[in-house]
Amino acid sequence: MKKAEQTAQTKQALTASLITVGRKKTLAKVSVADLTRASGISRGTFYLHYLDKDDLVAKVEASLLGDLERGLDIGMDTAMDPNAIVSGKQSPLMVNMVHLINQRRDICQFLLSPVGDPSLLGRVAKLLRDKILGHLAELKGEAHFIHDIPDAYVSQIIVYGIIDIIQLWLNEPQPRSEAEIVDILMKTRFLSPYQLLALEK
Repeated sequence: MKKAEQTAQTKQALTASLITVGRKKTLAKVSVADLTRASGISRGTFYLHYLDKDDLVAKVEASLLGDLERGLDIGMDTAMDPNAIVSGKQSPLMVNMVHLINQRRDICQFLLSPVGDPSLLGRVAKLLRDKILGHLAELKGEAHFIHDIPDAYVSQIIVYGIIDIIQLWLNEPQPRSEAEIVDILMKTRFLSPYQLLALEK
């Protein structure tokens, strides 16, 4: 086995052990001993790759955020186009984001949970907010929302509207399909809370 392949397998095993141990302990209480015991990897090998548990978590999160950032660069225009809903066209951005999260469902579920890393949710929110504002500036020439409501409130509604749906999906005992979640995300971007109440006949 090539060294690069062996290194990749070791890192995958340690990430998997983080998920396993995380089902019994909060992230704050997980130790290197827990991870090496669960993975069957020696402490010496662990320290060849990571400084400590926090270094492992930081690298896992950096990889996740990096992939998410690259995914958010594709198809933002469709995600902001109400005609996409009428035509039934799915946004590549939403498709990529949901697929990425589903591929890493277990680690996302743990790290984004109350017993995971409390700082990660804020960093995901900041990434989404920055990407949305950046694309707004391209479309409108300015990174501003509706003028009647302060930008900070609008961005909170938009960003956490997406995050809340993803978190609900991550915690479903029988998760809906990726296509269903993309459809929900697309529709809820263009429906008002009043429309979601279905009060109009």
